[in-house]
Amino acid sequence: MADTLTAPKRPTRGVITLPCHLDWSGHAEYDLGRPARMSSMYKAVLIEAGSVDDLCTWLNGELLLRL
Repeated sequence: MADTLTAPKRPTRGVITLPCHLDWSGHAEYDLGRPARMSSMYKAVLIEAGSVDDLCTWLNGELLLRL
């Protein structure tokens, strides 16, 4: 799975909105240019992911290691 987290399609910048099944808090919009929000987004995905596809869709391996 580590190889799939390095694929270029993973979001690494900009503002993204997680789907409801990953963030149902009402604050699902994340500005990846803000380190605290990026960290919060990665935490939400790691906690709420229901499948490997969720992890591979939303997480970037390099950013995950940095965080």
